Amino acid sequence: MFANTSVSQSAELRLTDREVNEIRSLSEICMSLPAIATLLKLPLPALIHCIKSDERVSDAVYESRAKAEQSIALALFKSASAGNVGAAIWIEKTRFNRAEPARTIAYADETKELIAS
Repeated sequence: MFANTSVSQSAELRLTDREVNEIRSLSEICMSLPAIATLLKLPLPALIHCIKSDERVSDAVYESRAKAEQSIALALFKSASAGNVGAAIWIEKTRFNRAEPARTIAYADETKELIAS
């Protein structure tokens, strides 16, 4: 798609609506910027320049990712609310910044018996 685009040409690069929609589609599935650039045969610095300079591209990337994150968060929350303990624990640890308290584990020298305190 962009095989002949050099990094020096990125200042003049203006993506078509079709190309912006392709970036939107890839962003909707949370593809990384390097992966998007690779798939589109666009140098990563040129893609980053387009995101910074073209509101259509930045909207395509950031709005798509926000919608994807919202969709995943909602599905995870529904799963946890329905009784999925693993999902609930994951939400607690990642979304609510709650971690298990640190525990110290020591071994007795002679018997190698586990002593948890």
